[in-house]
Amino acid sequence: MTVSLNNKTSFLIYKAVFQKFLAIGEKQMALPCDEISIAILPSKQMQTVNRTYRGTDSPTDVLAFDYGEILLCPTYIRKKHHLKTMQEVIQKMGELFIHGLAHIAGYTHETEEKEREMKAVEEKVMAMALK
Repeated sequence: MTVSLNNKTSFLIYKAVFQKFLAIGEKQMALPCDEISIAILPSKQMQTVNRTYRGTDSPTDVLAFDYGEILLCPTYIRKKHHLKTMQEVIQKMGELFIHGLAHIAGYTHETEEKEREMKAVEEKVMAMALK
């Protein structure tokens, strides 16, 4: 499975970061697509997408779409999670990418039980990625 990256910000991040998480994630989750497309968006653009697709008129840290697209907003990620360094932002982006993969694989957090299942698979992928 491949990753494509479209960075619409000045935030510097490499596709290889996500490729590593994807290689592990696809072994742990049934992903229904052949490619994952990642867009790194500025806050205003993420806000527009969030308003259009979720009806929430504010930016968000991550959005995932069933057809294999994950949107990340590093500016909002830094603010929401109170991160200081670029390394912290990149690590959180990796975690949120895994969260997006889980959504694409069909995991949800609509109930406590489903949220536990989703969190368990995310933690397993993250632990394997950090080895």
